[in-house]
Amino acid sequence: MKQKDKTKKDQKGKKGSRRSRAEFAALQPQFNLRTRQDYMDTEYINGVYDDEGNELIRPLNYEEKTFLNTFYEEVVGANFIHDAELRRFKREMEKIKEKEELTDQDAQQLMHLQLMYCQRADEVLIYTDQEDQNALYGENNARNRCIFNIHKTTGFMEELSEESFDEIHANVYSDPENSERLILSRARLDGIIIPEKERKVNEKPKTKLRKKELKE
Repeated sequence: MKQKDKTKKDQKGKKGSRRSRAEFAALQPQFNLRTRQDYMDTEYINGVYDDEGNELIRPLNYEEKTFLNTFYEEVVGANFIHDAELRRFKREMEKIKEKEELTDQDAQQLMHLQLMYCQRADEVLIYTDQEDQNALYGENNARNRCIFNIHKTTGFMEELSEESFDEIHANVYSDPENSERLILSRARLDGIIIPEKERKVNEKPKTKLRKKELKE
């Protein structure tokens, strides 16, 4: 059974994932993490038409889709090896680095691969500067840590329609006690009102030393 599973995994690795086989995968929400889908705006790429079939926005051509796909890979996905050649160069460099001792031939081959990698990166990447890439990595990590994003993707939050929001709003404010409680909560958040318990905690205890200071 284990051997069978391993064979399936090997076959999948040779064929590649569905995402790697898809054309313009970064433009298709189903091939991107749910935490990234809210940051994608790609509904117009195949054209926008009204109810009568009149064209409002023309479809993007192949060159435009290619650029936009690269943009989303790097800006939203923080992926800077989305090109097949870049991945191949990186794999070959890693194989050489894994060796315990490098021969002169290995060192020359490594330098050649690094040069080829840089040349290819200049051709296919939008963001080649390391500082720009680090900034995009940081933004991606921040999105992954965002509590709103995490709760939304795990089903703890859902979008409300205008009707649902109006119904909730009416139910809350129809009760005078709720209205007063909401106003007081807002005032506390704005620092206008400090609850009695918090006020006592924030006050300094009147110790003997404190009393002596006050007398002086």
